[in-house]
Amino acid sequence: MASPAVVELKFKEGERVKISEREPGTPDPKVLTFYPFYANLTGKVIKAYPDNTIAIDIDRGSLPEPIRLRHEASEQVMRDKWLGSLGEEERERLSEKHKNFSLRYTLLVSANDAEVDDGPIPRIKRSKPPVDEAQAAIARKTEADLESAEEAHLREIAAKKLQ
Repeated sequence: MASPAVVELKFKEGERVKISEREPGTPDPKVLTFYPFYANLTGKVIKAYPDNTIAIDIDRGSLPEPIRLRHEASEQVMRDKWLGSLGEEERERLSEKHKNFSLRYTLLVSANDAEVDDGPIPRIKRSKPPVDEAQAAIARKTEADLESAEEAHLREIAAKKLQ
Protein backbone atom coordinates (compact mmCIF):
# COMPACT_ATOMS: atom_id res chain seq x y z
CA MET A 1 0.00 0.00 0.00
CA ALA A 2 1.47 3.33 -1.07
CA SER A 3 1.76 6.09 1.49
CA PRO A 4 0.17 9.45 0.65
CA ALA A 5 2.49 11.97 -0.99
CA VAL A 6 3.85 14.62 1.34
CA VAL A 7 3.15 18.10 0.00
CA GLU A 8 5.81 20.74 0.63
CA LEU A 9 3.98 23.87 1.74
CA LYS A 10 5.42 27.20 0.58
CA PHE A 11 4.37 29.05 3.77
CA LYS A 12 3.87 28.07 7.38
CA GLU A 13 1.15 29.23 9.72
CA GLY A 14 2.12 32.47 11.45
CA GLU A 15 4.40 33.73 8.64
CA ARG A 16 3.92 37.33 7.51
CA VAL A 17 3.16 37.66 3.80
CA LYS A 18 2.32 40.28 1.20
CA ILE A 19 0.08 39.56 -1.78
CA SER A 20 2.00 40.11 -5.02
CA GLU A 21 1.07 42.72 -7.59
CA ARG A 22 0.36 41.20 -11.00
CA GLU A 23 -2.09 41.22 -13.86
CA PRO A 24 -4.81 38.55 -13.56
CA GLY A 25 -4.60 35.69 -16.06
CA THR A 26 -7.10 33.34 -17.67
CA PRO A 27 -7.41 30.78 -14.85
CA ASP A 28 -7.94 33.44 -12.14
CA PRO A 29 -11.71 33.84 -12.58
CA LYS A 30 -12.14 30.05 -12.28
CA VAL A 31 -10.13 29.51 -9.11
CA LEU A 32 -11.26 32.78 -7.45
CA THR A 33 -8.03 33.21 -5.47
CA PHE A 34 -6.68 36.39 -7.04
CA TYR A 35 -8.12 39.79 -7.86
CA PRO A 36 -6.05 42.88 -8.68
CA PHE A 37 -7.40 44.73 -5.64
CA TYR A 38 -5.74 42.08 -3.38
CA ALA A 39 -2.31 43.34 -4.51
CA ASN A 40 -0.02 44.66 -1.75
CA LEU A 41 -2.28 43.61 1.12
CA THR A 42 -0.26 42.21 4.02
CA GLY A 43 -1.09 39.81 6.80
CA LYS A 44 -0.33 36.62 8.64
CA VAL A 45 -0.88 33.10 7.28
CA ILE A 46 -3.49 31.42 9.46
CA LYS A 47 -3.73 28.19 7.46
CA ALA A 48 -1.74 26.63 4.61
CA TYR A 49 -3.52 23.99 2.53
CA PRO A 50 -2.08 21.11 0.47
CA ASP A 51 -3.71 22.48 -2.71
CA ASN A 52 -1.24 25.40 -2.59
CA THR A 53 -3.69 27.94 -1.16
CA ILE A 54 -3.25 29.92 2.02
CA ALA A 55 -5.71 31.75 4.27
CA ILE A 56 -4.34 35.14 5.28
CA ASP A 57 -5.54 37.27 8.20
CA ILE A 58 -5.19 40.68 6.50
CA ASP A 59 -3.74 43.61 8.47
CA ARG A 60 -6.38 46.32 8.77
CA GLY A 61 -3.77 48.96 8.12
CA SER A 62 -3.07 47.51 4.66
CA LEU A 63 -6.74 47.61 3.58
CA PRO A 64 -7.83 50.52 1.37
CA GLU A 65 -9.70 53.02 3.56
CA PRO A 66 -13.21 52.48 2.09
CA ILE A 67 -12.94 48.70 2.56
CA ARG A 68 -11.50 49.08 6.08
CA LEU A 69 -14.28 51.49 7.08
CA ARG A 70 -16.97 49.16 5.67
CA HIS A 71 -15.41 46.20 7.52
CA GLU A 72 -15.31 48.17 10.79
CA ALA A 73 -18.91 49.36 10.33
CA SER A 74 -20.07 45.76 9.77
CA GLU A 75 -18.10 44.70 12.82
CA GLN A 76 -19.81 47.39 14.93
CA VAL A 77 -23.26 46.35 13.71
CA MET A 78 -22.53 42.70 14.58
CA ARG A 79 -21.14 43.68 17.98
CA ASP A 80 -24.20 45.83 18.79
CA LYS A 81 -26.59 43.12 17.63
CA TRP A 82 -24.85 40.48 19.74
CA LEU A 83 -24.68 42.69 22.84
CA GLY A 84 -28.32 43.65 22.31
CA SER A 85 -29.31 39.98 22.33
CA LEU A 86 -27.77 39.47 25.78
CA GLY A 87 -29.49 40.18 29.05
CA GLU A 88 -28.26 43.02 31.29
CA GLU A 89 -26.67 40.56 33.73
CA GLU A 90 -24.81 38.70 30.97
CA ARG A 91 -23.49 41.99 29.53
CA GLU A 92 -22.22 43.10 32.92
CA ARG A 93 -20.23 39.86 33.33
CA LEU A 94 -18.37 40.40 30.06
CA SER A 95 -14.92 41.99 30.10
CA GLU A 96 -14.22 45.03 27.92
CA LYS A 97 -12.09 42.79 25.67
CA HIS A 98 -15.06 40.48 25.06
CA LYS A 99 -17.48 43.39 24.55
CA ASN A 100 -15.17 44.92 21.94
CA PHE A 101 -14.32 41.80 19.92
CA SER A 102 -12.94 42.30 16.45
CA LEU A 103 -13.55 40.37 13.26
CA ARG A 104 -10.77 39.09 11.04
CA TYR A 105 -10.55 40.10 7.39
CA THR A 106 -9.45 36.81 5.84
CA LEU A 107 -8.62 36.02 2.22
CA LEU A 108 -7.90 32.70 0.54
CA VAL A 109 -5.19 33.12 -2.11
CA SER A 110 -2.78 30.93 -4.03
CA ALA A 111 0.58 30.62 -2.29
CA ASN A 112 2.13 31.55 -5.66
CA ASP A 113 0.58 35.02 -5.33
CA ALA A 114 2.19 35.71 -1.95
CA GLU A 115 5.68 36.62 -0.88
CA VAL A 116 7.37 36.87 2.50
CA ASP A 117 6.81 40.29 4.09
CA ASP A 118 9.62 41.61 6.25
CA GLY A 119 8.20 45.13 6.50
CA PRO A 120 6.50 46.64 9.53
CA ILE A 121 2.84 45.90 10.21
CA PRO A 122 0.85 48.76 8.66
CA ARG A 123 -0.81 50.98 11.24
CA ILE A 124 -4.17 52.62 10.78
CA LYS A 125 -4.14 56.39 10.55
CA ARG A 126 -7.30 57.27 12.42
CA SER A 127 -8.99 60.60 12.29
CA LYS A 128 -11.99 61.34 14.43
CA PRO A 129 -14.92 59.85 12.48
CA PRO A 130 -17.84 62.19 11.83
CA VAL A 131 -20.84 61.52 14.02
CA ASP A 132 -23.42 59.74 11.92
CA GLU A 133 -26.83 61.07 12.98
CA ALA A 134 -28.59 57.86 11.89
CA GLN A 135 -26.16 55.66 13.85
CA ALA A 136 -26.54 57.88 16.93
CA ALA A 137 -30.33 57.57 16.66
CA ILE A 138 -30.26 53.76 16.63
CA ALA A 139 -27.72 53.45 19.45
CA ARG A 140 -28.79 51.14 22.24
CA LYS A 141 -31.03 53.03 24.66
CA THR A 142 -30.86 52.56 28.41
CA GLU A 143 -33.84 51.46 30.45
CA ALA A 144 -34.22 55.01 31.78
CA ASP A 145 -34.32 56.36 28.19
CA LEU A 146 -37.02 53.87 27.28
CA GLU A 147 -39.09 54.68 30.39
CA SER A 148 -38.92 58.43 29.78
CA ALA A 149 -39.89 57.94 26.12
CA GLU A 150 -42.82 55.77 27.21
CA GLU A 151 -43.97 58.39 29.76
CA ALA A 152 -43.80 61.13 27.12
CA HIS A 153 -45.81 58.99 24.72
CA LEU A 154 -48.47 58.26 27.35
CA ARG A 155 -48.74 61.99 28.18
CA GLU A 156 -49.15 62.69 24.46
CA ILE A 157 -51.97 60.12 24.21
CA ALA A 158 -53.69 61.53 27.30
CA ALA A 159 -53.47 65.07 25.90
CA LYS A 160 -55.06 63.95 22.62
CA LYS A 161 -57.96 62.30 24.53
CA LEU A 162 -58.67 65.54 26.40
CA GLN A 163 -58.96 67.51 23.15
